[in-house]
Amino acid sequence: MNIRAESASHVNAILEIIRESGHKPDLIPLSDYADEATFTFLLPGNGWTFAEWQAVNIEVAGQLRAAGFNVRMVKLTLAEFMDWLVCHHLKNNPENRAQFVAWKIAHDESKPDPLPD
Repeated sequence: MNIRAESASHVNAILEIIRESGHKPDLIPLSDYADEATFTFLLPGNGWTFAEWQAVNIEVAGQLRAAGFNVRMVKLTLAEFMDWLVCHHLKNNPENRAQFVAWKIAHDESKPDPLPD
């Protein structure tokens, strides 16, 4: 796998979303899977190894920071995420992982309620 090329593709997709929104976000959170078991369970059959995913994620963060963005790696553990899904009656999918990351970084008094599936 070409880590730099994969990272550039991800960065370009993120930058396109930002361009379409019309404003620069204060923070770009990136999911940081705590371990291989969490990665494998939450992203089954994605064709990447945990080491490849980590390398791309670190490179994406670096490229975004070099472009002037504030990036925060948000640690996801399988137990914490599954507890959150069960509590809110949600499925494991990319949209809900994004909601979970947003929930984790929100201040306690402003934790958003997740959108239903």
